[in-house]
Amino acid sequence: MNVAWGKHGNELYDTEITLTTEDRPGMVAAISEGIQRLGINVQRFHGSATEEGAGLFHIALRVRDRTHLVELMAGLRRARGVYTVERVKGSVFGKVK
Repeated sequence: MNVAWGKHGNELYDTEITLTTEDRPGMVAAISEGIQRLGINVQRFHGSATEEGAGLFHIALRVRDRTHLVELMAGLRRARGVYTVERVKGSVFGKVK
């Protein structure tokens, strides 16, 4: 993943991730806790169940830099029931304000 991040103080960068998970009670809480633990601000959050019985989540976030994003994605991958975590190229939601 090639991403360029500037170094301008406390600037935050918009990004989006997609997760596939088990479809089970508590999955939203597990994802939210992983995001909150790193002090990341969620801009938009959408979750749904697939016909195959998995959970599918699209999340728009603001991170400090690439390292912050990588740390988040690694932490979410370790959560019980998370199958995949991927950075979205482009946007699922469109421009987030």
